Amino acid sequence: MTPVMRRCILLRVWLFVLVTFALVPLGHPSASAQVDTGVILRMVSQSIWNGPALPLRILVRATNETEQTLDSLAVVLTIGGPVRSRSVYEESLTADPTSAIFAYPFPQTGALAPGESRVFAIRQPLDFLQARGESVIYPLRLTLLAKDTEVATLRTPMVYLAEPPTVHLNLASTWVFDDPVQFGPDRRLMSGPIEADIAPGGRLSAMTDALNGSQPQFADVVVSPVLAAELAHMAQGYQAVNADGSVRTVPAGSGGAAAAARVLSALQKVAGRPRTELAALPYGDASVPMVYASGLGHDFGRLLVRGR
Repeated sequence: MTPVMRRCILLRVWLFVLVTFALVPLGHPSASAQVDTGVILRMVSQSIWNGPALPLRILVRATNETEQTLDSLAVVLTIGGPVRSRSVYEESLTADPTSAIFAYPFPQTGALAPGESRVFAIRQPLDFLQARGESVIYPLRLTLLAKDTEVATLRTPMVYLAEPPTVHLNLASTWVFDDPVQFGPDRRLMSGPIEADIAPGGRLSAMTDALNGSQPQFADVVVSPVLAAELAHMAQGYQAVNADGSVRTVPAGSGGAAAAARVLSALQKVAGRPRTELAALPYGDASVPMVYASGLGHDFGRLLVRGR
């Protein structure tokens, strides 16, 4: 890319940022729900905490699942005003509850072909935050642009410490593995999220991948007995009822059965580590098939009412 082309892209992106700020009232959440454009932006890594001498470092991976080649790419970093309550923090993960105090575009060379993934690196000094003198959490929004059009968005918090920490901070993380009961009395899988949750990139699959990272950390892992029983059943092969009422068979070692076996194996690996504190959800949730198999089907209605 020639210097002239790079300046043109930078100018167009700056215009996008300025127009966005002009049209969105200060402090007003964006019309936030992210439109499904077929482009996915995922976090690869982020600096754990930042300060005056510790610039923000972020790696994000963009995947183009459309049939169009995306070019004239840029990643826009937007820093919102600090969040000062838990509710505002939770909202900042899906919307923009505070005013933007900083935005900067990072033009990217090359294009993103259909089916291709690329990793973009962001490095931003944070000297301008030093004058605020606050140790707070700032919400970040990373926006991927293609020809000045927003195609993907990623939100993440940034921990900013105005002064160097003087005491080590002990952190604890709790990972809860659960899913609603989705097998009927006939041991067929009904409609529910479990197949999507255990598929590559799904919620439960992503959690096990994170816990089985290259540098395992101390973690409290809480597992639902119902989920464990359902995964064990699915791993052996199962039948599922489709939305139209038809039944499909998933053999062991394929599709959802293979995904269930992989997640179950990953959980067993995590549970066996000395750095893992394992616990089960209380009351030992009974699955519907087990209730009927135990001859308690005639009491199911009463048990369901009491359980609620």
